[in-house]
Amino acid sequence: LREELVCQVKPSSQIAPNQNVTLTFDEPIAEMDSSAFHFYKKKDTLWIEEPYLLLPTENSMRSYTLYAEWQPGEKYKFEADSNAVRSIIGKVSAPIKKEISVSPEDVFGSLFIKLILPDTGAVVQLLDNSDKVIRETKAVDNRADFYYLQPKDYYIRLYIDKNGDGKWTTGTYESGTQPEEVFYFPKPITLKALWEIEQDWNVRGIPIEKQKPEAITKQKPEAEKKIKQRNAERNKNR
Repeated sequence: LREELVCQVKPSSQIAPNQNVTLTFDEPIAEMDSSAFHFYKKKDTLWIEEPYLLLPTENSMRSYTLYAEWQPGEKYKFEADSNAVRSIIGKVSAPIKKEISVSPEDVFGSLFIKLILPDTGAVVQLLDNSDKVIRETKAVDNRADFYYLQPKDYYIRLYIDKNGDGKWTTGTYESGTQPEEVFYFPKPITLKALWEIEQDWNVRGIPIEKQKPEAITKQKPEAEKKIKQRNAERNKNR
């Protein structure tokens, strides 16, 4: 008997309407039988076949992403027959059956950011209180729109993607190239369910060194002061 190929499906609970589902296997994939996959949407008590796409996840040989027109508050089901997937060392998948619930719209909020900014190429990022990127989008006509956000506090960061590669680029000493500019909205924005917030942002209206909110500044002013005092003590005792 062939050894079984293990599949993990995420998210494991509800998804937002703008999310997708990822299937990750424990071995790199060699072959998939598309005729062995089935995707349904629940209508009353019936499961009706729905269009979908199952495509390789970028930069992964073990993952595939399931794309569909997810409707808020609806239920879906993805199924795969046994032996639908084979790994590079010959493992084959067991049957897969996953029901997917999409959260209703009334649990989310939306945030629309209007930039006052002469530059083009702005990429706007939403951060949590640990300075981690939750969502990002390239500004279009000086606007960045974020839908289906969980109710919480958000911080906003922006960088000017001058070289258009879709990521923040550091400078290089050898070529004398400066890092791409980074800006912060100076305070958190609190978003609640069903709220739609329109926020104007004059990106260069505050000096850069005064923009980043203290709550997400890794080096807090008081901690920085203590480090400077310790360094001064060391220098004195040398």
